[in-house]
Amino acid sequence: MNTEDTVEYNSLRWVKKELDLILHEAQASLSAYVEDTSDVDKLRESIEHLHMVQGTLQMVELYGAAQLAEEMEFVASAILKGEVEKTDDAYDVLMRSMLQLPDYLESLQAGNKDVPMVLLPLLNDLRTSRNASLLSENFLFFPDIETTAEQVGEAVSKVPSGQLLAQARKLRPHYQ
Repeated sequence: MNTEDTVEYNSLRWVKKELDLILHEAQASLSAYVEDTSDVDKLRESIEHLHMVQGTLQMVELYGAAQLAEEMEFVASAILKGEVEKTDDAYDVLMRSMLQLPDYLESLQAGNKDVPMVLLPLLNDLRTSRNASLLSENFLFFPDIETTAEQVGEAVSKVPSGQLLAQARKLRPHYQ
């Protein structure tokens, strides 16, 4: 893990306990609403908690996890507005998301690479529950172009003077 990657993970360590607490409160509020759907204040509380989670994740630059929290907020808001046809399915996918997001964050905290692609099925389940179009794999593809450019610059500087063209011809088939 390089130094640039550790910034987000160190930031995550600072806010992880608070995120877990807020997500737990969002789950409790959603559960209370599911038990008594006339108490819309519980659903509003859950939406507020999800909004805080999304903002925090955006702030620490964990965009895949922030996107998941945002989709969770959209689904809860759609339920509140009465825009969801199959509410039981929406409750289920919301609860599943609230349980899986902390696990994803724990894996990041343990040093695993941030691979938002693993969240794509859950994101699409959330989007399906509110009849939104599905996301493609390209949506969560965040290539690290700067690192590659730095590595190329270092490689070029290591080639002896006058041999760059010969070295490029030799390496070209490998890149293709």
